[in-house]
Amino acid sequence: MRELLPEGADAILDAASAGPGIIGAVRDGGRFVSVLAPLAPQPERAITVDVVSVAPDPKRLADLAAQAADGAPASPPACPSPRPPTRTGSSLPAPQAVAASSCSDPRLAAPR
Repeated sequence: MRELLPEGADAILDAASAGPGIIGAVRDGGRFVSVLAPLAPQPERAITVDVVSVAPDPKRLADLAAQAADGAPASPPACPSPRPPTRTGSSLPAPQAVAASSCSDPRLAAPR
């Protein structure tokens, strides 16, 4: 990862349970999010480490699958508690995301 992003990634979401060793790919002061508390690394280099969890919801999943099959846009589920807004500068296909994060063209670069 550091070969692609020498300064490190702004954030990593470890949904594949890659484990604590992957925190080395995060830049100093970045953010690391794990979906499994036992595999979350200890904070280091001013990196914020968070753990998130989800609960299975077969009915919601079936509803979303039916909407997708019908071509309807999926609406986000209602959030039962206040949460901070999600900030997204732009969305890119995965193969272009790494290039954009270090791109010098301000129209394509990921926000920092």
